[in-house]
Amino acid sequence: MENRVERIYTNQVLVNVSAYDIVLMFCNKRNGELITPEDAIAEVVMSPQHAKALMLALKQNIVDYERIFGTINIEPNKDAFAEVQAKSMAQAREQAQAISQAQEQAMAMTMAQTKEQVNP
Repeated sequence: MENRVERIYTNQVLVNVSAYDIVLMFCNKRNGELITPEDAIAEVVMSPQHAKALMLALKQNIVDYERIFGTINIEPNKDAFAEVQAKSMAQAREQAQAISQAQEQAMAMTMAQTKEQVNP
């Protein structure tokens, strides 16, 4: 028998609710990017009863996972994030300074060569 299930990876989900169903729209976006229904790569529609059963099953599985592997962190370590961000900014400044110095050196060499050609 052929497997007709397509496996996808998702890192964002939009949830829409009506009186009769709950819609989960799965998306792939980078953190901070606004997601819209047009970004959906898969959509699951289910009854509110089924959605609640899914929620309970997910909750129990996450409890079991954390008992085995430890707490799942949703928020980043703010101090470490700030440190990495500051380091990246410092590296970017250093690279910009190095490029600027190389450009100044190239310009000085060009001016010196031009002077030599004008005044041999």
